[in-house]
Amino acid sequence: MDEELLSYAWERKFFMAVSEGNVDEVKMRGNPSLVGHCSKMVQCELKRIEYEICTGLSLGCRAMIEGGIEPSAAYSLRDSYLRRLELCKTGNEMIALSVESFVCFTTLVHENKKKRSIPLTDIVKHYIEANIMDNWTLDDIAQGIAINKSYLCHVFKKSEGMTVMAYTRQKRLEAAASLLRKSTAPIASIAAELCFADQAHFGRLFKKQFGITPKQYRKNVGNIALSTA
Repeated sequence: MDEELLSYAWERKFFMAVSEGNVDEVKMRGNPSLVGHCSKMVQCELKRIEYEICTGLSLGCRAMIEGGIEPSAAYSLRDSYLRRLELCKTGNEMIALSVESFVCFTTLVHENKKKRSIPLTDIVKHYIEANIMDNWTLDDIAQGIAINKSYLCHVFKKSEGMTVMAYTRQKRLEAAASLLRKSTAPIASIAAELCFADQAHFGRLFKKQFGITPKQYRKNVGNIALSTA
């Protein structure tokens, strides 16, 4: 395989290990800046080595975020290593610091994943159920459960086969159906309570999910209730 392609494939596996919190894999692979040409790197000018490590730290920071670490925490940790990098006097000191940083990044992801004994999708579903009548955004839910928004969306869709907002819409429509059965509240009020833009929008979505309009649903449920009374 071409050396450049080999380097690219190696680095992909390395940063995937960081985002997965695979500390042993990261320790085994060492430093992504040095793949395939370690001796050449040591002989380079210090600025060249420093540039390579700065790039690696930025990629490692991105891998941490993909692994579920809050961006602010990931950026802060990366910046602390960049400041330490400026104080290094030799290429070997820089390389040692780089290896240390990636083990630290990966350990942080690993510990964060380990703390989440309850599956992330279950935490998200609980949040949705608890806040079904609140008009929140994805940023709100990510903040509410202290997780990176992109990571949250990726994991949820992979697990449930739908986006967080599609799942929320489905649950709100189910809650609306329950209110239509159990209350005499006006349809417009139910739509507003469950954060739909307006009654017409609510009606379209309700019919798409249940095959009939909210008014027809309430009438049919009422007839069933009378016939079984």
